[in-house]
Amino acid sequence: ASKFAGVEYAPEAILSALVENAEHPLLIWNNSTRAELSSFLREQLADAPPMRGVSAAEEFVSETLARERCVGGVYVRVYVAVEGNVQLPDPDGFADALVAELAADVARAHTDDGAASAENERAAQ
Repeated sequence: ASKFAGVEYAPEAILSALVENAEHPLLIWNNSTRAELSSFLREQLADAPPMRGVSAAEEFVSETLARERCVGGVYVRVYVAVEGNVQLPDPDGFADALVAELAADVARAHTDDGAASAENERAAQ
């Protein structure tokens, strides 16, 4: 067995997880994300020095996942689709992050509305 994130898994289970698609509030892994990671790893292996360790992994950004709203480590679209029937590891943390995200959205909308109103007033003069 191998350890991943502190949990023991059979090698077959790890390989199976890498080749199968998964859409869960905590994980989106599909052909697109797999291809993006594969391409990134090929580029990293082609560059010198060949292995830069964890710092190279920190540079990886999935375009597929960048389009997903992720709040507190939870992909909101998927969480809503499963109608909340998933046990989250930190429901209080998710709720706090969701409230903070919504408050930021309201503040941005208010700022955008204020800027648009001021611009409209200037245009009317």
